[in-house]
Amino acid sequence: MDFEELQKILLMDKPSKVLRERREELGKLIPEFKETFDFDQQTIWHQYDVYEHTLHVVDEVMPDYRLRLAALFHDVGKPRLMTIDEEGQGHFHYHWEESEDIFIKYQNMFNLSEEDIYLIRKLIFYHDLTIKDDNIQLFLQEFDQEGLKLLLDLKKSDAMAHSEVFVPERLKALEEAKKKIKKEQKRLGVKEEQEVEEEKILLLALLCNTSKEFAFKTKKEKNQEFLVGMSTLDGIVTYPVPLEYWNYFDIPEINNIANLEETSKGEKLQRLRSMLNKNNNTRRK
Repeated sequence: MDFEELQKILLMDKPSKVLRERREELGKLIPEFKETFDFDQQTIWHQYDVYEHTLHVVDEVMPDYRLRLAALFHDVGKPRLMTIDEEGQGHFHYHWEESEDIFIKYQNMFNLSEEDIYLIRKLIFYHDLTIKDDNIQLFLQEFDQEGLKLLLDLKKSDAMAHSEVFVPERLKALEEAKKKIKKEQKRLGVKEEQEVEEEKILLLALLCNTSKEFAFKTKKEKNQEFLVGMSTLDGIVTYPVPLEYWNYFDIPEINNIANLEETSKGEKLQRLRSMLNKNNNTRRK
């Protein structure tokens, strides 16, 4: 296993199967993970050892490679910081700082932009910080809309991988945090997600209409939407778009969509980012 293969594994539907079978290879690649294998957290809050907890979180988060990397590293620093209180319960104070430091050690081994690296570091650092009235501004300053969405997904997946008896309570608290964030965003004049989505569709139409040689559209069996596709250096990306926007896309229409490969969100983002990361204007059709 190398770092490139690790990223591919993380984009699978269920990375845990491979990461569990090949954990010794991961331990050779990133020795700090060896410390998490079978590490008993000795706390009522957790039903899994550190590594098993990590695998559950990796499986549950969205298949965005930045989010999957953050999930993989989010608790890797725990074994080094464990303390036991007088009641025999394990604690891991500031493990998020240690976990971020471990990721920093390997961040340049992955094919990541500086922007992606900074986002992953913030996801790791803030994954365990409770969102409250007195720190909402901090989260809104540190994360844009997309970053907040990824952070909340990481927090939710992390909560679901705790001991089952505590999951409802943690999920309820997270829903309350989301309401607080939405309320504060509304006060600040941040646009609703629906408005943002429509703007994204219109921007996609503008991009496609100015790059017609690389774009196409095709109707799906579902008559409520159609596919818009573009070719990149690393392959084709496609997006489902509501049929009401059909005429906004002045691009070639194709009929045969049988050979269009399915791509995960993470793969799609990688293909799009390839256009920004490579100084090459030639695209494959």
